[in-house]
Amino acid sequence: MELIRNDFKEEIKSAKMFFKSISNIKDVDTQYMMYSSMVLILYNIIESTTSKILARLHDEIIRQCDNGLKYHDFNGNIKTVIYKSNCINQSGRKFNFNHLESLKIKPFKPDDEYGKFHLNGNVDAKRIKEIFEEYGISELKCGLCDKLYQLKLDRQKLAHGNQTFTEYGQRTSKEDIQRYLQSVRGTLFNAINNAETYINKRYFEKNNSSQL
Repeated sequence: MELIRNDFKEEIKSAKMFFKSISNIKDVDTQYMMYSSMVLILYNIIESTTSKILARLHDEIIRQCDNGLKYHDFNGNIKTVIYKSNCINQSGRKFNFNHLESLKIKPFKPDDEYGKFHLNGNVDAKRIKEIFEEYGISELKCGLCDKLYQLKLDRQKLAHGNQTFTEYGQRTSKEDIQRYLQSVRGTLFNAINNAETYINKRYFEKNNSSQL
């Protein structure tokens, strides 16, 4: 998880440098476009960091399975995830429940149907909380978490061509972007820390319990 945290710090550092450079641009239209670019940069950080966290969690559970943990050793949340990852796409086929103990969680893929993660273009604080709840990870606590929802909507406007970069920038202030930056930083640091605690304290095991 330390690698994820370090990557996140570097991405935030780069975003801050880009944001700071906007003030040095004299052309107003270019400033507008850079505000729009900041929205895409920040949203990409949210999505990539969330994916890395879940991939790390899945890798840890796979490692524990390889070390001898069985289906019955995991808590109810992880049992559900393991079951979905193996069985949800077996419609039309009869599942042999005698095989439950040999089931293993699959590597995390953002577009995999079983998890219903839908990370592509659809991540905000509420979505991260829902995903964390599915695993039994502690709830996010961040004073600016709610700003991620508007950031997601703004990103969708730009990505789908509903607004040009210039049009969006004209309706956006430096303070708006600053709040988005603070929200991304606070929310994702909280998410990384909660996931790290979950893994280190082995809250994915049946005999342990996460402090939700």
